[in-house]
Amino acid sequence: MKRFLKWTAIGLGSLIAVALLGVYGLSEIQLNRRYDIAASPIAVPTDSASVARGKHIALTRGCNNCHGANLEGKVFLDEPMLARLVAPNLTRIAREYTDGELVRAIRHGVKKNGTSVAVMPSSMLYHLGDADLGALIAYLRSVPPTESTLPGNSMRLLARVGIIAGKYHTEASVIDHDAPRAPEATDGDPAARGLYLAKSSCTECHGQDYQGSSGGAGPTPGVSVVQAY
Repeated sequence: MKRFLKWTAIGLGSLIAVALLGVYGLSEIQLNRRYDIAASPIAVPTDSASVARGKHIALTRGCNNCHGANLEGKVFLDEPMLARLVAPNLTRIAREYTDGELVRAIRHGVKKNGTSVAVMPSSMLYHLGDADLGALIAYLRSVPPTESTLPGNSMRLLARVGIIAGKYHTEASVIDHDAPRAPEATDGDPAARGLYLAKSSCTECHGQDYQGSSGGAGPTPGVSVVQAY
């Protein structure tokens, strides 16, 4: 009986080890997937009005919420069985990346090495027009560099199981990188301007189809609720 229990325990332990190795290996494949997205530059202004516009865009799109008050980066999630997620120091990134690489990271969620960012809302920022994105980059480059020591991202067991189960997707994998963007619509058409703002501001929480979301920090309603206000 003791021998049976011993070999049963060994067998179960081996199965668990194989399963864990499988989860780690398959999730690593997805996390390290390379995306062939060109680093296409756009016009980046340097005048003070454009920098101020870029700061407004950063504030209204929530850049400081994850990257810190001075864009110095911070750990914004650290759950023992889930993940440690770290927003990088943008004052460093802005000096290490070319304009085209910043466009690719912000708009397409693809880092300098070709892999996807973890949870940055690039699927929302994809809809920023060239003028607003150029102003945002101008602002990022204007922020004084700040030194910070940050750990790296760590995808733990539950996050890796979520990746395998399709409950969690890297940002670059859910973006239609060739989709048309709503025009910035600065010609006085309020509906067109509203569409642009909604696409580039609201979709992170309310979904690309505005139907709401059950994920993230908590459930959000569909934007059709505004008709009742």
